[in-house]
Amino acid sequence: MNKLEKKKRSLLIISLLFSFALPLGLFLLIFGLNIGWLFLWIPGIVFLVAGFYGTPLLWVGYASYFPQIRIANCILNGILSFEQMSKNTGLKLKEVINIVQKLINDYLPYYLINENKTGLLINLQRQQDVAKGRCRYCGAYLLDNSTHCTNCGAPV
Repeated sequence: MNKLEKKKRSLLIISLLFSFALPLGLFLLIFGLNIGWLFLWIPGIVFLVAGFYGTPLLWVGYASYFPQIRIANCILNGILSFEQMSKNTGLKLKEVINIVQKLINDYLPYYLINENKTGLLINLQRQQDVAKGRCRYCGAYLLDNSTHCTNCGAPV
């Protein structure tokens, strides 16, 4: 969870810097053109283009962290049903499942998705509860049917 918060915070800082690059680039370009200083034109154009194209992309990326953090908080608070997460966050069930899979891959490695008899994803389960042991090389939990570690790839 701290890793997710740090990424969100760093993306906020970068987004703010790019937001300030647009007016700064415009100022440098206009000022450089009026005085005739070429060394102000080039950074002015670079800042203007970076601010114009980069700012919206960065802010959209920053906004994508909010649903991830809400769902991670649900998981850490013991809400393990996808339907309940969907109700709590206001997201569609498919979106919740996609975000949970991303969180498990990137930020919550000790969780697994359990499937019921119909194949619908219902809940999460702590990986150490279903593990057959731990990898002797990296310490990751091993699943019952695994022949290689899912974390480092070492043979079991």
